[in-house]
Formats: sequence, structure tokens, C-alpha cells
Amino acid sequence: MIAGFILAWLWWSVHVIRWKIWAYANVADIHRLEQKAIRRGLIWKRGSFWEITELASAKQRAQLNQLVNRFEEPRLIEQVEDNRFFAEYTIGFSKFLLPLGLLFIIGGIWLSMASGKYIPALFAITVGAIMSISVVRKMALKKFFLRVDDAAIEFGGGTKIQWSEIENFSIKREGIGKTTRFYIILEGKNVFEKVEINDASRGADFIEHLLEVYYSRYLKKNGGKKSSM
Repeated sequence: MIAGFILAWLWWSVHVIRWKIWAYANVADIHRLEQKAIRRGLIWKRGSFWEITELASAKQRAQLNQLVNRFEEPRLIEQVEDNRFFAEYTIGFSKFLLPLGLLFIIGGIWLSMASGKYIPALFAITVGAIMSISVVRKMALKKFFLRVDDAAIEFGGGTKIQWSEIENFSIKREGIGKTTRFYIILEGKNVFEKVEINDASRGADFIEHLLEVYYSRYLKKNGGKKSSM
């Protein structure tokens, strides 16, 4: 097992430099590429201690250093379109915990009636009730998780931010394994919003694509204004 891990890391150490050189040279929005690659665990964040494990020849290192200078240039936003999305798109809350909670409740009731094991049954019913109530409460209080159009982004809690205020947006991952959390990050001159999206009915990749589509529509509608980041 240890040998396999070492071989896998060695393979990554050799090939990640080749991938960076190819990708950084062939993509328009290098910032978005880097964000996605970090979130999916393909590369480390620039400046990370673990970058020392990347194996490169002197020629490859020189090529990469030259390409990294692109991060200092004004950002070029790639136009993205998707006809599945109409004038507005709304994302609700994930309902995964609701049926799971009901299953716990039913299982607890059955356990108490069939075997008389009241303490485990009470535990199962309590856990199920907490799961179900948390979902219902969020749905009742906020109605929706996220609503997007070509003018603004609105969160179910009431926060609404115009695209004109946003200079950069990204989906970032924090934690590993069961502690992993995904966030929407919105940044601007007078804006900074960080919202966890684990409770959304759609995943991080879908939400990122959704934002890219509507931001592209905003740019097109407003004469192709480019982000300054």
C-alpha cells in the first residue's frame, strides 16, 4: 500500500508540470482553470509547501515561470453559453436528508414495536426527527437556496448582489474527506460574500457552470466588460 502511494505521487510529480505547461499555454481564463484544478485536487495552490514535490527539468521550470506571469495580466473572461438556462434559474435546498430522516423514524418505530428495544429506537427516532426538521425548516424559512439571472445573484437568506458589483467569483473547497465544504466566493471593490453550498440541491461543478453562463450573459448585455481580476 505504501509503495503504491509513493509510485502514484511520483507519477503525479512528473506529469503535473507537463499538464501545467500545456494547460496554462492553451486556456484563455487561466485564473478559472487554476481554481478548478485546485478544487478537484489536481494541483496545489501556488506557493504551497507541497509544490516542492513537483519534478521539473530546468527547461520545464523556465517555461512554467514564464506562463505563471499570465496571472499578473488583466483577466480574460471566457464567454460561456448553455441553452438549458432561461432568463432566470433557481436552485433549491437538497432534500436528501428528508427521506433519510423519515427512514430513521420509521426504523425506530419498527424497532420499538418488534423487539422492545426502546433506547436504540428512541435514538433512531430522535436522529431522524432532527434530520427531517432541519430540511423542512430551511425550506420554510428561505424558500430557495440560490437564484441567478443576467443582472444579479440572490441567496435565499435575502442577500442580493448585482453582477456589476462583482469582479471575481469562484467555487472553493475547504477541508478533506467528510469535513469537505464547498463555498461560493464573490469578490468586488465593496463586496465579499462567502456562502456554503453543501445544502444546495445542485453540486459545486453545476453551480460554477451556472454562474459562468449568467456572468457571460451579463458581459454580453453590457458590451463585453471584462473583469479587472
